[in-house]
Amino acid sequence: KKKRNNMSFREPEYRQQIFEQVKELVSGGNFTQIKTDFDGVEAFTDESHDVTLVKASGVINSSADALFDAVWSQTEESKKQEDESLIEDSIVEQLDEYAMVKYQSYKCPFPITNRDFLFLRFRVDEDSTIYHIDISCEHDEKPERRSFVRGKIVIAAYIYETIDESSCKATYITQVDPCGSIPKFFVNRNVEKVPARINDFKRLVA
Repeated sequence: KKKRNNMSFREPEYRQQIFEQVKELVSGGNFTQIKTDFDGVEAFTDESHDVTLVKASGVINSSADALFDAVWSQTEESKKQEDESLIEDSIVEQLDEYAMVKYQSYKCPFPITNRDFLFLRFRVDEDSTIYHIDISCEHDEKPERRSFVRGKIVIAAYIYETIDESSCKATYITQVDPCGSIPKFFVNRNVEKVPARINDFKRLVA
């Protein structure tokens, strides 16, 4: 497979490779269903990897295109209303209409050091499904900062599958390594955020 060098996120071939990996993760995996607090949302974990893979899905009363637009264009302020731990959400470089390098940082409870993430975000369309994919990358404009531990998004994706003109199935799959030393309670709390995000979609398109 192609080596992932620092600039490879600019290449369409690299994005295609990541897209194929996402499809494999969604359709395969050793998933075990876990309990959620949200009606109509199913959640699963796959502990067979070094970093736990979490997946959640639910039917949303919105077209796939409308839901994608709402999530893709969601403002920093709106995200902070859903997640109080978010400090910053910004675009580092816009590569094209549906590809960008993004930076996010998060507050962590004492004594855990705050985390930040630098990642490529891009869109892929296949048949009647939209894929919104995130994966960690490097960029000269956002070197690691002393006051944060730089986490790693191994892979993350929102997948919007058309059911009909006014509804779609939304799936969120994520494999994020917070890096450093993290207590179990904090890891569990981040697992719970995955089905919560699917539930948030209902409000986004209400």
